[in-house]
This record gives sequence, structure tokens and C-alpha cells, in this order.
Amino acid sequence: FGVSLNTVRRDLDALEEQGILRRTQGGAILQEFGHFAQPFHVRKTEYSKEKEAIGLAAAKLVAENDTIIIDAGTTTQQVARNLGGLQCLTVLTNSLEVANDLLPNANLTVILSGGVLRQPSRSTVGMPAEQFFSQFHVDKAFIGVGGISVETGLTNPNIHETPVKRKMIEAAREVIVVADHHKFEQVSLSPIAPISVVHKIVTDAQTSEATIKKFTALGIEVIVA
Repeated sequence: FGVSLNTVRRDLDALEEQGILRRTQGGAILQEFGHFAQPFHVRKTEYSKEKEAIGLAAAKLVAENDTIIIDAGTTTQQVARNLGGLQCLTVLTNSLEVANDLLPNANLTVILSGGVLRQPSRSTVGMPAEQFFSQFHVDKAFIGVGGISVETGLTNPNIHETPVKRKMIEAAREVIVVADHHKFEQVSLSPIAPISVVHKIVTDAQTSEATIKKFTALGIEVIVA
């Protein structure tokens, strides 16, 4: 490519920082298929303005005395950050970031699941987390996804997170998906659930009108932040 070795090394360092590959002696290898996930701090900076707007709009769907689930993720974290005005709310989550953001509000009850700590998403997964969410019935669940489409439903890039998301969906009377525009018409590795489980979608203004109509035609309410 007509670049210096130092440039190549810097590029490899940047790709490793993003979680795409792992540096080796004299080179690099791709992360194992099915386990790729960008680190939380990298994903947090992507589409940040859109995620902030989505989080603000989604938080307005929460009412006093609700019991809700907030999934792990950078978009769902923005939902948590906009709940400060509520005085009586119970939040169940498997996200360390969400729990930490809600910690200063003494009026909220936060119940954190157990499980195996997954560093890239800063969340808990595995059987303890799945069993935790199986014990409850909640008003609303705010779910993050890797991809969403009418045909393939909700999908996720990591197979370990998927069973936990399914239990969250099963526990909720109302399922609300928070997804920025680039998640639409994308299909990730692991199927979570068909689109029929979704009641509302909160997205940003860059999601096309044609895409929105596909979901509203199914009776799903789409809220554009």
C-alpha cells in the first residue's frame, strides 16, 4: 500500500484497540469468529449524539412506580442517565455501567443481576444472569440489539449475551428496543427474538421513513428522537 512499517504498526495498534484483531509477534490475527465485540469505551463514542437523543426520548416512556429492565449497552445506558427526575422506580439490570449511573439517585431501587462478568460490554451473562431475570415480571424492558429487521427480528453479535436478552424480553409486559439508524436492516450472528415481541422502537432522525413504515405496518410504535 506504499506506507511505512511504522504506519502499519500504528494501524494494527488502532485495530487492536477497537477489538477487531489481536497483535502477535510480527503481525496480528483476527479475533475468533463469533466473539468479536468492540470494547465498551470504543462503542460509546460511535453515534454518540444519536444515542443521547434516543436515551432522552426513551426515558420519557418511564412512569413513576414502574418496574423496568435496562439491558447492557451504550444506547441503553443513555436511557438510565435520563431517569434522574423520577422519585419511585425499580430498575433491574445486568449492566455495571447502568447500575453505576443510577447509584447517586437514592430514590431509585436498583437490582443488579449476578453472572459471569463480560468485560467488553461491562455486563453479566451466563446461567446466573438468565435465572435472575426469570424470577421477575416488569412493566417495561429497554433492549439493545446488534441488528433489527422485519424479516430476521432482533439479533446480537455475541452468543453469550443473547440468552439473557431473551429472559429480559420474557419478563416484560412491554418491550422497547432502542436502536440508532445503522442497526436497521442489519443481521448479527445470534437471533434474539422475532420482531413480533417488540411493542415500541426508539430511534434517531436518520432512520429512513421507508424503514419506519415497515415496522409501523406491523403495529409497532416507532418513536423518532
